[in-house]
Amino acid sequence: MRIKLKLSKLVIALFLIATGSLSSFAMEQKKIIKAIIKGKSPAYEEALSYIKENHPEDIPSLLRDEYLDDDDSLVRMRIIETLKLYPSTEIAGTWIEILSKTNNSKIEIDLLEYLHTEKIFTLHIADKLISPSTEVRQKAASLLKKEGNDRILPKLLILSKSQNPVERIYLLEALNYLYDVRFKNLVISFLNDENKSVRIYAIKCATENEIKESLTKIKQIAKSDENLEARKRAIEAIALFKDTQSAPILLSIIKEGNKELTLTSIQTLRILKISSAAATLSQMLETEKDDDIKKAILDSIITFGKSGNISGITFIAKSEKNFDIRIKAIYCLGVISEKEQAFNALIDCLNDNDYRIRAEACNSLGNLKHAQKSEILLNQLKNDSSRYVRTAALFSLQRIKNSKDIIHLFDIYSSEKDPVLRELLREYLREYIQKVSL
Repeated sequence: MRIKLKLSKLVIALFLIATGSLSSFAMEQKKIIKAIIKGKSPAYEEALSYIKENHPEDIPSLLRDEYLDDDDSLVRMRIIETLKLYPSTEIAGTWIEILSKTNNSKIEIDLLEYLHTEKIFTLHIADKLISPSTEVRQKAASLLKKEGNDRILPKLLILSKSQNPVERIYLLEALNYLYDVRFKNLVISFLNDENKSVRIYAIKCATENEIKESLTKIKQIAKSDENLEARKRAIEAIALFKDTQSAPILLSIIKEGNKELTLTSIQTLRILKISSAAATLSQMLETEKDDDIKKAILDSIITFGKSGNISGITFIAKSEKNFDIRIKAIYCLGVISEKEQAFNALIDCLNDNDYRIRAEACNSLGNLKHAQKSEILLNQLKNDSSRYVRTAALFSLQRIKNSKDIIHLFDIYSSEKDPVLRELLREYLREYIQKVSL
């Protein structure tokens, strides 16, 4: 059938030569191309209809030349839409050349989406894995993953041997989509790459693909890599791998004194809930000068639910100049497991000149839920000069729910002058009586 079609076209060409009409045939081709370049018009619609019906053989190469010569993106998009009227495999050479020479991200992505279903284009789509455009690289990788064609593996191996670190990085980016267990050792080898950016991307690839065999090398990077960013990413990777055995490494990094690495290490200890580190972190509070590190330590101890050494938290609760950090330390005293020691520290805070400190101490005493000590809160409710503090004391007593407090609360209610406190007391007592009577 194909041979007959070619013979037919040859006969037509010979006829045109014989009749002197070859020049007019070329003129018709030029009109078609011109109509497509110009866009919306009756001639444009006629040209599209003609191409759709006849698939003239010479038009694709002419459109390709116009595409490569014309910088107008709208014209280029019309040319592409016109070429789509042909079966893609019949004009594969045209598509491959256009794809290889296009540097417009939007058009490239459109071409990739259109061509990816035909295997003839697979290797040419793989060439886009090293496109300067992140969007194009990601689109190419995601489409190749969807097709799952092993023909791209040699192409990936060639990239792995590239002397250009950018291409090695692009390979690692692609492997986030195209990872195959056969690439495990390759990814791990990139953790030793001389280029710090390649090492960073290798860490990312190893964590996203859960290559557990990479953890030993990642911990080594965290401990001693020459690049700060690589160390930081490695510490974060320890958290992603859920390696709860890394406390000694993380604590040794903290002792180095680099703020960024210290914060990342503390955050990792917190994520992994390595409570064995609590005592060391708490002790740091007695000498630490950086506010961000203090906050990170307190957040971690709150997550652990234990301090191991309450002296550091107590020091912050009593002596910290930064109000927010001091409040956090007082809250911390209310959630750690060393309740008796915490209770004694909170009692001292009830004598502070700042009403907000006293209120937070009342709140933490309520979190301790120490029924035998509710008399402290009753005393604060009765005698403190601040409504804010007295309200905090009342709310804590409600959480403790010690039935022996009810008589004392009723006595306070009977003589209360503050209308707000009086109403709060009345509501609580009423609620309590209703529950008891049921």
